[in-house]
Amino acid sequence: MPYIDPDLRKASLKTQWSSGELAFKLQRVVHKYLDLHGMSYEILSETIRALDMVQDEVKRRYLWPYEDYKRQINGDIAPFVAQNISQNIPHPDVEDPS
Repeated sequence: MPYIDPDLRKASLKTQWSSGELAFKLQRVVHKYLDLHGMSYEILSETIRALDMVQDEVKRRYLWPYEDYKRQINGDIAPFVAQNISQNIPHPDVEDPS
């Protein structure tokens, strides 16, 4: 994720936003970017790639650590899922009763 100057960072994050306001602000940034760079397949592809990188960064920095934290608090679901899946998978050495 590219980093911006700390002063610009502070200026851009002065208020709290709802998720709708965040989406609106992101859309405005994309619109301005397209106005400045023009409309072409390459520019649209670069725009989508940049948004994908932001999404990936949010997952790496916030979602995955949060999931790890909640897993420590609530326990892992993997053993539960594995147990239930193994009970429903037919084994090759067992005849199907139907």
